[in-house]
Amino acid sequence: MNEKRFARLSISLTLALLILVAALQIAIDPLFQYHKPWFVLKPVVTDERYQVAGMAKNFEFDNCILGNSLCENFKASSFDEYFAGKTIKLSISGSVAYDWTDELDLLKDRSETPKNVFSNLDPFTLNYPVDKLNSDIPQYLYDANYINDCSYLFNFEIIKKHTLPTIKQKNRPNLDTSFLKYSLGKDSIMNNYSRPDINEIKADISAEMNRVNKNLDSIESYIKAMPKTEFHFFLTPFSMLYWDKVIREGNMKWWYKSYISICERLLHYKNVSLYLWGDNEMLNMMSDLNNYIDTAHYSPDMCDKLSKRIGENQGLLNRNNYQDSVNQFFDYLKSYDYDAIFS
Repeated sequence: MNEKRFARLSISLTLALLILVAALQIAIDPLFQYHKPWFVLKPVVTDERYQVAGMAKNFEFDNCILGNSLCENFKASSFDEYFAGKTIKLSISGSVAYDWTDELDLLKDRSETPKNVFSNLDPFTLNYPVDKLNSDIPQYLYDANYINDCSYLFNFEIIKKHTLPTIKQKNRPNLDTSFLKYSLGKDSIMNNYSRPDINEIKADISAEMNRVNKNLDSIESYIKAMPKTEFHFFLTPFSMLYWDKVIREGNMKWWYKSYISICERLLHYKNVSLYLWGDNEMLNMMSDLNNYIDTAHYSPDMCDKLSKRIGENQGLLNRNNYQDSVNQFFDYLKSYDYDAIFS
């Protein structure tokens, strides 16, 4: 065989192999970029960052859970009990408000936008730049550019971690309970909490408030662009140990102003429901660290209670009651006996 013929044969075999690999990836499509699972295959959802984009594009659902790890412990079925249709979980651990814009773009471009979107909201999530992703999200999966799909079709790591397990139907989780994390108990949480020294209240919070309001600008743009979608935002019920840290680090002022800003801006929209839970039952749950995985993240059982509250409109704010509700909540936080947690 001469060199030219060998080169042509090598190129032909290489191209044939690449076409075969691409065809396999498109047919199996473990990241759901082109279609939901075909044949007898069921979705093997094990990686939020890589798979929720395809789920948002191609799965059938009426409602969705957005947000970050503070929404991971929700069961989609918990919302099905209160809201018509099927709910799907699209939360991404480690994401912040700006990261959600990638998902919201996909939801906005669906032939029918979701009826309901559920998400946590808090100053921490909003206190990030609006031009830089906080989470390591593979952008080539979230756009409509088929050219950069090479990063998907010819990616050995994706074949190993996603394609093969999908073919084998290995470690296939229940979509309803995917990514759930369970409470470790008070002792474990306390052992991992380093109580900060008491710092002075920050006098200048202009930088934080600027980031918060810029992120709210972004969220508002989707609220306006998706008028048929009801956005259900809940102000995250952190544990009292988390609030101990907020107060001791001198951040209470900007958290309060952020809550007021969130209410003032989002409660203008007819397609927004905003929840703040400051009733005795919730405050008792926030005081019980056995309801939490760490100072911030709550257990699946507590998430069941939160979805029930959303479904029954408990803690629903409006233009008339938000000021009193926020004031009462922060008065309680300021008067709480945090030292008693450590006794």
